[in-house]
Amino acid sequence: SRVRSTPLTLYSSMANRVCLICSVPITVAHLGIESCRACAAFFNRTQVAGRKFACRQGERRCSIRKHEKFMCRSCRYDRCVELGMTYLLPPKKKPRKN
Repeated sequence: SRVRSTPLTLYSSMANRVCLICSVPITVAHLGIESCRACAAFFNRTQVAGRKFACRQGERRCSIRKHEKFMCRSCRYDRCVELGMTYLLPPKKKPRKN
């Protein structure tokens, strides 16, 4: 008889992984740290645009949990940098051949 793995035993090592930025569950790391795709995309977009954000409360220590109604972008970006998230350069476009 075949032994079937349940998702709980098969993925038990992944069950405790959360995004270090916003605390949502994750299965893979992005940009060099344990982060969700949304936080990785936010970090890359911010890097590409060269944007600077003002802290919502002015104290630079806002809660940046995913389930908060409005996440402070300044504190979210600062947390990405603090944890060592690395910018992923976009792939270079190849010149078209006519």
